Amino acid sequence: IISKGKTIRNAELDFVESGSTARFLMPIAAALGTEATMTGKGRLPSRPMAPLTKVLRENGVSASSDNLPITIKGKLQGGEYSLAGNISSQYISGLLFAAPLLKEKSTITLTSPLESTGYVDMTIDAMKTFGVEVETGQQFFKIKPTKYRGTNEIIEGDWSQAAFFMSAAAIGSEITISGLKFNSLQGDMAALDVFSRFGADITIENDKCHIKHNKLCGIEVDASNIPDMVPAIAATAAFAKGKTVIHSAGRLRLKESDRIKTTIAALTAMGVKVEEKPDGMIIYG
Repeated sequence: IISKGKTIRNAELDFVESGSTARFLMPIAAALGTEATMTGKGRLPSRPMAPLTKVLRENGVSASSDNLPITIKGKLQGGEYSLAGNISSQYISGLLFAAPLLKEKSTITLTSPLESTGYVDMTIDAMKTFGVEVETGQQFFKIKPTKYRGTNEIIEGDWSQAAFFMSAAAIGSEITISGLKFNSLQGDMAALDVFSRFGADITIENDKCHIKHNKLCGIEVDASNIPDMVPAIAATAAFAKGKTVIHSAGRLRLKESDRIKTTIAALTAMGVKVEEKPDGMIIYG
């Protein structure tokens, strides 16, 4: 979309299977006035984009469809954006990234409580690092036209990936993980609390996290803000005595696969008793 400081006016963007990339770059292309044809593969063309295309249409951009492939034309205008906060935080992050590029002030208002709040917090923090301030309030965000400022930044370790290694340790091993930030805005830093509640022995020393197997027991997990951790939690639950209930994870059905069904299928294939629920599962360890 931008090459050597110049905006490309026509672009073909293949997002392969990355929903986050699609939802981030669509509003950015619209903000730059780039006519873009966007495609994807696998399950991505069937994943929902309508909440995003709706607000783009309401603010000066035409979109050929509500599912990939989509061609957008026109230049995004600032003003009022209204969308639900409980479908995908990626829509909100994409609009936040795009808003400073517009000529007018913009307000993003959420019509329902925000889920996956950590991802939006991370977006706002990253924008601040690159010179853009976002005013936040009760279910709204306000952004002024601002130029992003280049900077050098070290990217922190990924708590979502660390959760799988923590699961392995909790099940029956001993692992030390370095490179994580212990005051992170990442929602999946909740892994420390989740695996501690399972019963794993967790200590933090010298910026390293040490996890050791211990006797595990079933727990209840509200996954509304930690959906990416559900597979790791489910695997751990299979080795925990008693019942583990995972709920508020309905959005997992709209990922690259239906992650509720695929996680249950994997556990069931290995002999674990699992009960499927609309927004999660019950695992009998």
